[in-house]
Amino acid sequence: MNKILLVGIILISSCSSLKKSMIYSGATFGTAGAFAGIALSPDSYSKPHNAAIMGGLGALLGAGLAYFFWKDDPENKDLPSMILPAGEKIQSAGREDQIIIPRNSSKYQLRDLGVEVPENIKSKLPKAYVIEHVIPERVQKLNDGKSIVVDEHNAYEVSFE
Repeated sequence: MNKILLVGIILISSCSSLKKSMIYSGATFGTAGAFAGIALSPDSYSKPHNAAIMGGLGALLGAGLAYFFWKDDPENKDLPSMILPAGEKIQSAGREDQIIIPRNSSKYQLRDLGVEVPENIKSKLPKAYVIEHVIPERVQKLNDGKSIVVDEHNAYEVSFE
């Protein structure tokens, strides 16, 4: 029983998508719950009922745990683009970070990456773009009273649409 739970916990966060994580975790915990329902039944008449109830509860528990573990992982959170839509205001949420607004931004589509992709797959791939931002010169003040001058430079962002 402990081995089944260990495998179930490993499968909770084993997939790259939320849907697959929930399906695989729900199936693993549902199977473990069904076996536990059969093993813990007092008589043979109640085994199918206990297997169904415990299997369903296990599937719900596994899918719920997969959801919470997947949503809690920082790698699964969408990062905002550096380009602000027109009229949108920046909120610093009480932090003392310096917010840098690019002086100029250009967007380029990556058309040819040098990789041969079949035509039937090419239409299903997201379009890749490189966004070049020109970051203006700024002075960064440190906590110890010193300052750093950061020269104007380019920053690059990759976006898939």
